[in-house]
Amino acid sequence: MEQVLVEDIAIMKKKVQDTQEKLLKDNIQMNEEMKELIEEKLKDQFYNLKQELKETEEEQKSKISKIKWKTGLITFLVGLLLSAIWFLTHK
Repeated sequence: MEQVLVEDIAIMKKKVQDTQEKLLKDNIQMNEEMKELIEEKLKDQFYNLKQELKETEEEQKSKISKIKWKTGLITFLVGLLLSAIWFLTHK
């Protein structure tokens, strides 16, 4: 009877160890998979942020270009107006 109990305990102990080893192996595998998924997600987010930055930069360049063009036009027109005033006052 004692021998049977000892054998049963040994069998149960072996099953527990096997289960723990399997759980540890599964845990390690899940950690590796999670690491890969996080790396992919971070790469995607970095790419998206880089694209947004590029688009914003292009928008700002476009706005600056429009402002420079308008400023140049206004400067030209003011110069033309001042030239006309000077010409009319110095006849």
